[in-house]
Amino acid sequence: AIYDTKKLTWMNGQYLSELPLEKILPEVKPFFVKDGLVDEAWFADHEEYFAKLVDCVRVRVKTLQEVADASTYFFKDVDAYDEKGVAKHFKPENISIMEQCIAAIEADEVYDLASTEAAYNKIAADNNLALGKVIHPTRLALTGRTVSPGMFDVMVLLGKEKTIARMKKAIEFIKGL
Repeated sequence: AIYDTKKLTWMNGQYLSELPLEKILPEVKPFFVKDGLVDEAWFADHEEYFAKLVDCVRVRVKTLQEVADASTYFFKDVDAYDEKGVAKHFKPENISIMEQCIAAIEADEVYDLASTEAAYNKIAADNNLALGKVIHPTRLALTGRTVSPGMFDVMVLLGKEKTIARMKKAIEFIKGL
């Protein structure tokens, strides 16, 4: 018999994505504390937010530690961007698209999954672009990464103000390239 750790890790990821959320939450909390993202007291005031966060992130991870690792940008500011992502998505011509995104977010009075997705679809259509050409620069601006949970989930979980601030910071970064 061969012990295949890759297959075992994959199976664990499948299990994590299908397991009821209420069983995962208590198991993943120590990883958030160990990584210094929050302290124990934080959970008492943020149960609903934490549940939404873990539910959003768990579909892309394979272990409990990866849940915390994949959540760092929700708790800490982005201080670096993925180099390949910068080369691909942080181009001067994307500044105008990102500025349109910021304007749409600022004008969005509801700011939920449906309204943010509708705004991005409109921007893509208005600029005759595929939706990915609008989403990917935003994902990189908000997370510093090229891969994340659903972009609109990330935007809503980060909140309107933090989303706008990170996008403005990314625009300044692009201008400095």
